[in-house]
Amino acid sequence: MHEKGYISPLDLLIKMERITPKQVEDWKRSRVSYLERMILGSLSKLQFIL
Repeated sequence: MHEKGYISPLDLLIKMERITPKQVEDWKRSRVSYLERMILGSLSKLQFIL
């Protein structure tokens, strides 16, 4: 993360342990249609955090 010079929302969610890197990879490879289904926690709370 540090080498990119920024932190993405997905990086933040992984760091917060709301989603795993494997789940993100599955989503990127279209194995999961909606990433929101994989995220732990309330989407309204996560929207506020992001």
